[in-house]
Order: sequence, then structure tokens, then C-alpha cells
Amino acid sequence: MSVRPKIRLGQLRHVQRAVGLFIQKSARWVFFGALACSAWIFQVVQSWVGAVGQVPREALIWILPALASGAYLLLVTLVAAIVRLTTVTHRKGALGFQAATINYARQLSKEGADRALVELRRGVSMILHTQNANSARVQLGEIALDSAIRAGDRGEQLSILIDDLGWANHMAGHSPMALRNIQLAIDSLDEAKDSSQERLLLRVKAMRHKGIIQSHSNLNAGLATLKEARSLLNQMNPGREKNIQMAQILHAEGLAVATNYGIMNGAILENDVEPDQLRVVQGALESTREAITLFEDSKSSSRLAKARHLETELLHALRKDQAWRMSKVAEQKSLQEAAWQDGTINLNG
Repeated sequence: MSVRPKIRLGQLRHVQRAVGLFIQKSARWVFFGALACSAWIFQVVQSWVGAVGQVPREALIWILPALASGAYLLLVTLVAAIVRLTTVTHRKGALGFQAATINYARQLSKEGADRALVELRRGVSMILHTQNANSARVQLGEIALDSAIRAGDRGEQLSILIDDLGWANHMAGHSPMALRNIQLAIDSLDEAKDSSQERLLLRVKAMRHKGIIQSHSNLNAGLATLKEARSLLNQMNPGREKNIQMAQILHAEGLAVATNYGIMNGAILENDVEPDQLRVVQGALESTREAITLFEDSKSSSRLAKARHLETELLHALRKDQAWRMSKVAEQKSLQEAAWQDGTINLNG
């Protein structure tokens, strides 16, 4: 069991996130704040008019301040309404898509359209992932697994156990269940003794997911599992796919450390951190940067954005302020260029 280093929470870089959540979830407080600012503007303009002393002073001392504060309040209200309308519309659209997908999957299951359901899951699962719709992804996996079994699609069964009922379950807060399903897929792959590239990729992905989940409570166990995934990957033929898989393992190694040490939740290392623990975090940064290079070479934009985000978090934890600023710019650029543009994907997983 690894020992977490001394950390400190509550960094300034999280203020922007807190403000964003405040605006989205506390609209009435935003309104009251705008109203208070409006009253302040009223008083300032009123004092200015009073100091000028021009005729008709009695009218201007009320009319001009009222117009100024009213214009400010109207502007704030309009901006808040536009932001809220855009957010709510997007969210409703995503929820509608998820609900419609699950309902359609259930209908296909009732009709016994197993092959159609398997193809639906194959095409939609990643979309749900990019929407961070983990619960919906788990539901879809549970429905599609029976159809995959009836259709005799072994590859799809394993994929569902690893992704929908594995990783998505973990992201939805059900890590023990996720580990059980992933291990079931690993055991099944071991029993089959299939040395094809497709099965090798599935096993590498399963080990990668397992390693990250293990690292939450046991960093050493998680890193050992990721090391095993690396060894498996060496059996794969060279090419772009192998490079992407290696980059994902490297990213997973960095994420495992960052998650275990609380860095993904805003922790930074104290000045008197143990040297061994400092080396672990520095090693995580090196692995992450190797992953970034491979993702860039492979033109994998969405994965690159997540790796850039991890690099930013690690740099901040290491108090490398100048490098953190540069990394933050690169992260924002990667997010803009990513294959998914709605910003709902969980960058921490």
C-alpha cells in the first residue's frame, strides 16, 4: 500500500471552476449580486449628478442614476439568460438522446433483434462516453450483453464487460462491480488462449482499466497491473494502433499516481515532501509527456486533450508555475481541437 505525500488543497486555479458552478447552479444569488451592483451604480451616478449641480437637478438626480443602474441590470440579466438557455438546451438534448437510446435498446431486446441491438451498442457506447453519461452507458451495456451472448458475438461480450460494465461502472461510482466485470473479461480471455491482435487489444485495455481503478486504493498494485499491460503490448505488431495503446498506458500511469495522491482533486505537494514520493510524481509527469508525444504523432486529438489536462494538474502539484501556465495554454488549444466539442467529457478519467 503506497503512502500519500503531504498535500495542500484549495488552490487558486480552482476558483474559476467554483465560479462557473456558482453561476450555473445559483441563479438567484447571481441576480441578487447584480441587483446590489445596480444599486451601487445608482448611488455613484446620483452623487455625481449632485456634485454637478446643473438644472434641473431634482430630475437628473433620480433619472440618470435609474437609467444607468437599469441598463446594467438589464445587461446582466440578458447575459445570464443566454448562458442559461444555451446550457439547459444542450443538457436537455443530451438527456433526450440518452433516454431515447435506452428506450430503443429495450425495444430491440423485447423484439429479439439481437444483432441490431449489438450494432446499436457498438455505435453509441463511445458517444455516451464523450457525454460523460456513465449510468446510461451501464444500462445500455446490461441490455446489450444478453443480446451479444445470444448472437454468439464473443468480442462484443468482452468489450461490454470491459467498457460499459467495467470502466463506465467505475466512473459511475461502482468500482468493486467494475473490477469484477473487468476481471471476468480477463479470465475469459485467458481461458480462450486466443493470440489474435483483436483479443490482445482487449486484454491490454482491460488491464489498463483495472490498473487505474486499483490505484485509487493501492497505487503499487495499480502500477504493477499497468506494467503487465505494457508487457502484453510488446507482443503487438508495430503501427499507429500500438502507439496509441502505449500512449494510453503511459497516460494511465500518470493518472494512477495523480489520482492516488489527490492531485486530480487539486492537491499540491508540500515543500517537505519525501524524496521518494517526489520522484513518483515526477515519474508520472514524464510518463504523461511521453503519452502526449505519442498522441500528437498519432493525431489522436481527444486523447491528447486528456493527457494535456493531466500534465497541467501534475505541473501545478509540483509547483512549476511557469511550465503550468504554458501547459494550460496547450491544454485549452487541445480542447478546442478535440474530436468532441461539448466539453462534457470527464477529463479526469
